[in-house]
Amino acid sequence: PAFDWTQVVVATSEDLAAFGMKNVVALIEEDQPALVTIGGTINHVDEAVAIIAAPTRELAFEAKKHIKQIVKPLPAVVPAEAGFALVT
Repeated sequence: PAFDWTQVVVATSEDLAAFGMKNVVALIEEDQPALVTIGGTINHVDEAVAIIAAPTRELAFEAKKHIKQIVKPLPAVVPAEAGFALVT
């Protein structure tokens, strides 16, 4: 059945930019994106691609079930030293 999205908002990195917000998590420096950009590369497991907001936790988790994320898998880089060669 169709999901009722009237009480749910899904925001992506493009939405942050549209409101003039920075797409960063400032830990020590502003070097970690808050959300993966549309068409960007997901660098690690659990990296956020969108934010779901709803009036209840249950509704947010139900909405998550109705979102399809299309991802092109990349090969793993093992050992870690091999990954360093990709960014230098």
